[in-house]
Amino acid sequence: MAIVHTRKVQRIEVYPMLEGEKPSLMVTYIYTFDDTEDAELPVNTKKAVRINAITDSEDENGDVIETPTDVSSHDPLVQTICNAVWAE
Repeated sequence: MAIVHTRKVQRIEVYPMLEGEKPSLMVTYIYTFDDTEDAELPVNTKKAVRINAITDSEDENGDVIETPTDVSSHDPLVQTICNAVWAE
């Protein structure tokens, strides 16, 4: 059988905004890897992700481009909280 991978939100923390910025989030995910035919599984691991409302990148001229952060790959609860705390 194949290894099954799941991701769950363990914790979401909202950090207050700094001057001129929107609040940021720290999301802690628990990843579980399991295979019912493997006695050494399941295995759990954690990953913390910092999410800012704005993502900075540079164009080919070295100018900074600010774009809203895409949170579509995150859990629906994380998306809902981001939309709420970043609402204008």
